Amino acid sequence: MKNRNSIPLTVSKALKLRQFSQRLVTPENGSPPETPDAVVSELLAVQAQDLPQAVLGVGLRGSGFDQAAVYRALQDGRRLLRTWLLRGTLHLATAADAAWLLPLLAPDLIHKGKRRLKQLGWDDDRLHSGLRLLEKSLETQETLTRRELAERLRLAGLPHEGQAPVHLVYRAALEGMLCCAPDQDGQVAYTRLETWAGLLRPGPREQAVVELARRYLNAYAPASAADFAHWSGLPLAEARRAFQALERDCIEAAFNGQKAVLLENQLSRLDEPEPPAPVVRLLPRFDLYLLGYKDRSLVLEAQYAKRVHPGGGMILTALLVDGVVRGAWNMKPRRRQVEVVIEPFEPLSEELVPALTDEVQRLGNFLGMEAVMRIAESGS
Repeated sequence: MKNRNSIPLTVSKALKLRQFSQRLVTPENGSPPETPDAVVSELLAVQAQDLPQAVLGVGLRGSGFDQAAVYRALQDGRRLLRTWLLRGTLHLATAADAAWLLPLLAPDLIHKGKRRLKQLGWDDDRLHSGLRLLEKSLETQETLTRRELAERLRLAGLPHEGQAPVHLVYRAALEGMLCCAPDQDGQVAYTRLETWAGLLRPGPREQAVVELARRYLNAYAPASAADFAHWSGLPLAEARRAFQALERDCIEAAFNGQKAVLLENQLSRLDEPEPPAPVVRLLPRFDLYLLGYKDRSLVLEAQYAKRVHPGGGMILTALLVDGVVRGAWNMKPRRRQVEVVIEPFEPLSEELVPALTDEVQRLGNFLGMEAVMRIAESGS
């Protein structure tokens, strides 16, 4: 890396850089992304196992559009799609990025999933038959619901109960056959991937991994190779090689007893003026600001860690103040109104109230509803 004697960063400066990278703060002479696909492109992929929460995460980082525009980007323009990518988890990605991400990530995920498929009754012959049935079904109708698939599998004498259809769909998605479609009458549905993303664009693996590392740093720096491996699901050795390949474009930094990397062109963000008021953000569940790093100690005190990630892969909502998690929050919909309940870990200072009020109002505007705020007692 350039400057092998790592440049020192205070914790506050490291947090400042991460908020810029995550598009939670906008440079003084810049502007936030103005379309949903622009937001997703800058982040590369947004975890979307809980789609409404993913939509909130996109809205949090953009400007000039509401949640309906995010759903339209998934339904009408087909600029965004939802499929299984990083770590085998559902993500939103642009069609252009999915076309190269899937060929890079799928082979390892297919290998890891073989044992579970066989446990569910999908031996090689049945798997071939199931994939062929799926392919033919999607050739004759634009979308196929999970319920319709299970019934067709039953009629064909193939595994159709429990998790068997879901894992067949997962394998088909990794094969590049399908992706998620908008729900049909409340039912999960699938459609041909080619309809959404065009043809897949596989490339040399080493080159693709380096590009993945570059895009990761663009959205998460400062971060380490271990963070990159955790986020991507790639082996740590491969993550380290990718970081080494980028060393001419990167700078090493040290903070909080850790070493991390940022792209050289991100260093100028340290010169950005300090905001006149605290930066408050309401992070949804599974937000990238918490998901994207192996070590969350920089942004979340150990005593409150279980309040945000209680286990089982869950990442709960978080109240972010100047890059640090200071509480949780939740929404309580009413008729034409939503109550936003703030649950601070410790009593909030009065100076935070205006910024918090603005953030709640911004959330309401994105949802297209009046938002009212209630601050619960700390620790409740």
